[in-house]
Amino acid sequence: MKATKQEIKMGIQRYVDKELSPQLHGAKGVGIRILLAVGIDGVAEKYLEHPMLETIGIKDAEGIELDKLYEVAKQEVEKEGKVEVAGILFDASDVEKLYQEIAGVKGGL
Repeated sequence: MKATKQEIKMGIQRYVDKELSPQLHGAKGVGIRILLAVGIDGVAEKYLEHPMLETIGIKDAEGIELDKLYEVAKQEVEKEGKVEVAGILFDASDVEKLYQEIAGVKGGL
């Protein structure tokens, strides 16, 4: 399944709203929510426009090959167990949830 940058960004925002925001409390939570709200678009854009995605065949003019990216990301996170990003721990189930949110945007769910 191919997804556009906009669909991926919308899926990321849905994931943040459903999974992360409810867990972020206190000053740290407020700070992270602000950073996510302000910076998520720029960060997503930076990674979704990275030339390596085209080089490895995950991205073309139609979009990003979501299934392939998901499979590799899930495998790599499973190898590590938990991965810390901006003070938040992610595991393979988070990769699955993020994938489902993006697929939900793509499928109109």
